[in-house]
Amino acid sequence: QYLSTLKTLKGLKMKKENKKNTLENIKNTISACKSFDMILGDIKNIKNREFSKFHEEKDISLVQKEHLAQKFSLSKKEIEAYVLKYQEILECYIEQNLEERESIDDLYESAKQDENLLFALLRWTIKKVRGYYPYNTQFITLFGLIDSEKGRIAQVQTGQGKSIMVAMLAAYYSFQGKKVDVVTTGPGLAKRDAIQSKEFFETLGLSVDCICDDNSNGYTKDIIFGTPFDYEADYLNSTYFNTNTRKNRPFDIVLVDEVDSMFIDRLNHSVKLISEDHMSKKIMWIYPFLYSLKQSNEVSIDEETIKNQLKDHVLFNLSTIKQQQAILKKVEKLTDRLLKLDEMKKDQDYVVEN
Repeated sequence: QYLSTLKTLKGLKMKKENKKNTLENIKNTISACKSFDMILGDIKNIKNREFSKFHEEKDISLVQKEHLAQKFSLSKKEIEAYVLKYQEILECYIEQNLEERESIDDLYESAKQDENLLFALLRWTIKKVRGYYPYNTQFITLFGLIDSEKGRIAQVQTGQGKSIMVAMLAAYYSFQGKKVDVVTTGPGLAKRDAIQSKEFFETLGLSVDCICDDNSNGYTKDIIFGTPFDYEADYLNSTYFNTNTRKNRPFDIVLVDEVDSMFIDRLNHSVKLISEDHMSKKIMWIYPFLYSLKQSNEVSIDEETIKNQLKDHVLFNLSTIKQQQAILKKVEKLTDRLLKLDEMKKDQDYVVEN
């Protein structure tokens, strides 16, 4: 009853003079079951109890048994090897040894050469940043994803720590000297994951950013987060408009979060560099003009000449100021297209039809 009343209170927008009376009425309403102070105490205790309790880690032998029972499981040989590898890491690289072993910079350099040390370092850094160690199930999954030349898909249920797995996997490949692109389902998730994992990556000496909202500077970082739309648009712009939006970033490693959503036909999964708008039909005349300008032997193809010719043509041929202004805003883009057209070969890079 009192929880329902509190939810009602949360949704109210009260005037200042009515607020005191409303609170008194609520306190009187719920006093029959518990006092107001006791209610607040109960809520506080529930919150503390829920947020301070972590799931107990499963025994490694139980994890091994559950993996083997899965329909699309790793092979028995693989799982046994991963379990032994994980136990070896726990035995050889305990937390105290990592902290006392050497300076942090030397530790990072050593981890690039010693894979088991790198895994131990990732485990230790998660503990340092988040306050708890990754679970053995997360490490078994991590080993399975890494141990494949062609890549793998992992089915990770909600609440099993997928974000930590993605962060450790991205850091692992970054230590191999590779650039990592993480694909998420939406800009909100991309920004959230980049922010939440920033401390973890920076503790390891790695840089991270989100490429949403046309943030092309993100491509210089070790690890980036973005949506399919962001990666597609930036690639197409770099390829067809020579914008170098990707900053010559290599295509090394891609980690796709929620990979099943990639099979869903959604608007933010496709990109159109050019689409028809209400002005398209009104400016179709400009393209024959651009082509004739290119074919003219009297006009040298340089940026300033093209701009001046285009402006003169617009002001002479379009009667209304509104039409003139609309085209003049596109002069830079149209000029850029003509310059690129000059580099293309007819019937090879483009076709002209009647």
